[in-house]
Amino acid sequence: MCLLQPSRPGLQSILELAVSCLAQEGAEPTGAALLEGLLSVAPAPCFACCLHVALVAPASEARDAALGMLCKVPPGMLPPEVVAEALALVSHHS
Repeated sequence: MCLLQPSRPGLQSILELAVSCLAQEGAEPTGAALLEGLLSVAPAPCFACCLHVALVAPASEARDAALGMLCKVPPGMLPPEVVAEALALVSHHS
């Protein structure tokens, strides 16, 4: 499990709920929506964790829902170091 900013425990709770939703058949869209909510609050700090959660989702439907949502993040919202970390995560999981 990815850990987010300790100063914002609510974000960690939302991430854990998203993981739970992505693990339940039929709840994948809810999990993706929760990840989207995290990104709307703190895009750069949350992107790598959200990507990690998407990549390790147990079902292909969950991965597709989460990765599809992550692909919609506008490129200008993420600093280069976050993009580099994301590319490293993707290469590690492929």
